[in-house]
Amino acid sequence: MAKTKAHPGFTLIEVMVVVVIAVLLAGLTIVAAGSFIRSSRSAAEQNTLRSMSIGVEQFEQRVGFAPPLVNDASPVNARAATEFTIRQLGETANQNANDEEERVQRYLAYETQPDELRMSQLSLPYYLLGVLGKEIDGVDGPGMTMPLISPQPSPWRSFSKTGTTIEPFFSPGDDKDRLAPSTPDGQPFTGADPVRQTRILDRWRSPVRYYRWEPLFHTNSGAVSPGRTGAPGNEPTRNNEVRDYNAPFVLGDPRRTENAALRVAKWAIISPGPDRQIDETNASSSVNADNIMVIDGGSAIQGGGS
Repeated sequence: MAKTKAHPGFTLIEVMVVVVIAVLLAGLTIVAAGSFIRSSRSAAEQNTLRSMSIGVEQFEQRVGFAPPLVNDASPVNARAATEFTIRQLGETANQNANDEEERVQRYLAYETQPDELRMSQLSLPYYLLGVLGKEIDGVDGPGMTMPLISPQPSPWRSFSKTGTTIEPFFSPGDDKDRLAPSTPDGQPFTGADPVRQTRILDRWRSPVRYYRWEPLFHTNSGAVSPGRTGAPGNEPTRNNEVRDYNAPFVLGDPRRTENAALRVAKWAIISPGPDRQIDETNASSSVNADNIMVIDGGSAIQGGGS
């Protein structure tokens, strides 16, 4: 009787092994693709923030001072029926222009109200884009007339309303949704005067933040002088030496070698990143790992800054 010839084939175990390997490879591919997409988005956002930083530098070269910090809680002050000024962080009402300028410089050096955050979400839309109306910045739509700096007879930090029109220093490009009336958490703004609440949103729909500060110096006025929490004590014998660089804690410690660029920086632009969170008190916080930050001078910091 002729023997039946056996046909080789896969056992059930072999098939299962192949399936498991295929699933693992597919999973690794998906993870790698997701990581690549996230990395690409972060790189694209970093380039956008760099464009904003170039706009800040161009503004400073053109006007003579960096965009000031807008008081986001109450950004526009009507001094008269047809006269407006943008209310800045650190200013007070009814002050002489020269006194006010000095007070704001002291504020940025943390000599007054040392624990208050020096940050604005409205500064860049106001001063880089000119989103305010003609009654405030002298131009309907994007752009503005020349901002005034003290000493001037008109309100401090107002606009000339006459003369040369300054074109925007930054453009959101084709993604017009990045420039929108919004609340501090990035939600659509539905209240009065939506134009005055226009913010630049990052690609994860969080408002981009603009920080400003000035270094605090040792003085010869005595051993005790103001400064934010954690600032070294004043030493009169080191008069005019930097006592505290005052860079925001979220950027890291300027005294560390890897953060040396912060020693000469006076502003930063920060996107909270995909998780839409920023820990303002600790650069090493896990929620800062995906922050995207560009500082004065164009240096980029990715995540934490420490």
